[in-house]
Amino acid sequence: AHLHPRIEHARGALPPKVDAAATRAACRTRKAAHQAAEYTAPRLEHAVTSARAAAEPVREEVVSRGSAALAALRGQVTAAEIAKLQKKHSRRAKFGKLTKRLALLGILAGGAVAAWKWWDKQANPDWLVEPPAPTEVSDRGRLSAVDGSEGASLDPEVQAKQAEAEADERGGGTTA
Repeated sequence: AHLHPRIEHARGALPPKVDAAATRAACRTRKAAHQAAEYTAPRLEHAVTSARAAAEPVREEVVSRGSAALAALRGQVTAAEIAKLQKKHSRRAKFGKLTKRLALLGILAGGAVAAWKWWDKQANPDWLVEPPAPTEVSDRGRLSAVDGSEGASLDPEVQAKQAEAEADERGGGTTA
C-alpha cells in the first residue's frame, strides 16, 4: 500500500518508450521466473525426499539411543546390563573383522594357487613333460589257488602258461 502510489508516480514521470520497455522487461522477468520455478521445483522436491530418506536411519538411531538413555536415567536398566551389551557388541565387531580378514586371505590364497597352477602349466605343458620310466616287475611268485590252499593243483591250462612264462624268463623257452 505504501509503495504502490510511488511506483505509479515514477511510471507517470517516465517517457512512454521507457515505460513500454520496462513493462516488457517485467513480463520477461516473470516468464523467466516461472520457467525457473518449473525447472527447479521437481529437482528440489527430489532432493528433499532423498535427504529425508538419508536422514531416516540417523533419526531412528537417535530415537533408539534417546529412549535407552531415558530408561537408564529412570533406573530401568542397570550398569551391568549396559556393560554386557557393550561386550556383546565389541565381540561381534571383532568377529566381523576377523571373518572379513579370513575371507580376504582365502581369496588371496586361492588366487595365488590359481596363478601358480597357470604359470606351471605355461612353463611345463603336457606335451613337453616326459612320461615316467616304466617300473620293473621283480621275480614273479608261483600262482596259487584263489582260496589260499597250497596243496591244491592248478588247472592244467594255467600250469602250462606258468611253465611257459618261467621258460621265457630263463631265456630258453620256445616261441610258438
